[in-house]
Amino acid sequence: MTRDDIIRMAREAELPTIVDTNEILGLNSVIRFAVLVAAAEREECAKVVDEAGYRYEFRANLPDHLRDITLEAGRIAPMVCLNVAAKIRARGSNV
Repeated sequence: MTRDDIIRMAREAELPTIVDTNEILGLNSVIRFAVLVAAAEREECAKVVDEAGYRYEFRANLPDHLRDITLEAGRIAPMVCLNVAAKIRARGSNV
């Protein structure tokens, strides 16, 4: 999310502006808030992917008669999930 994205969304949300300049009132605080919200959302998304990886690993370690995925899928899927979660966390903010 860029600074311009945050300003556009602040305007769409009709946040108060300074009458003479039409600048968003408290823009720096709005940007800090948006950065925190985006970081929290990224972390929640990464946790969902982490959990999917744990589930694949669990399913792969079940006894043969209960396992519903191949051992190969159970080996690869957790690594893929770990990589995707790391990519989500690394996105950071472009502000």
